[in-house]
Amino acid sequence: MPGVTVKDVNQQEFVRALAAFLKKSGKLKVPEWVDTVKLAKHKELAPYDENWFYTRAASTARHLYLRGGAGVGSMTKIYGGRQRNGVRPSHFSRGSKSVARRVLQALEGLKMVEKDQDGGRKLTPQGQRDLDRIAGQVRGARYASVETERGGGGAGGHTGKGLKIRYTSQAVVAHAFNPSTQEAEAGGFLEVSLVCRVSARTIQRNRVLGKN
Repeated sequence: MPGVTVKDVNQQEFVRALAAFLKKSGKLKVPEWVDTVKLAKHKELAPYDENWFYTRAASTARHLYLRGGAGVGSMTKIYGGRQRNGVRPSHFSRGSKSVARRVLQALEGLKMVEKDQDGGRKLTPQGQRDLDRIAGQVRGARYASVETERGGGGAGGHTGKGLKIRYTSQAVVAHAFNPSTQEAEAGGFLEVSLVCRVSARTIQRNRVLGKN
């Protein structure tokens, strides 16, 4: 979708989409120790997700898109966490430098990241185009057209009328039509909010325009 950038889409959905793209390409160099390494000294176990390296690479590329010039030290801060010390106070602990370095080197191998002359790394023009393209695909996937015929419940629990629904990223606007004349009824335009979740998607009616 033209004109869409990484900042315009849901960041979690974008990272998942970019990680899937990196895995599907098969060009990202994955270290041999990905199934045994811990990501920080305050971690007790290795990641449960076997594809964590692709997710970390996608997340790192997103951070470089938003703030260029970040290096290994910055990534250890970003991916740091809390180190629990039993009955003593907890303290912040940085992430693994080795993991951050290998992720950046793997992205450099794809020509998505390059060294910044002012220090750290930054996205290449090719890398920025790839991320914006993935963002456009994420935005496009959130748009859909659904038509429900008369009967069968309809969307949002409305029965007895044909509903034409246009999905957008903000809301769903449903136009109610008279099934006999196919003409829009006066005051029959519904404003419906769309609640999007990973596990379920529900449509809840807010109000009927033109009616108190």
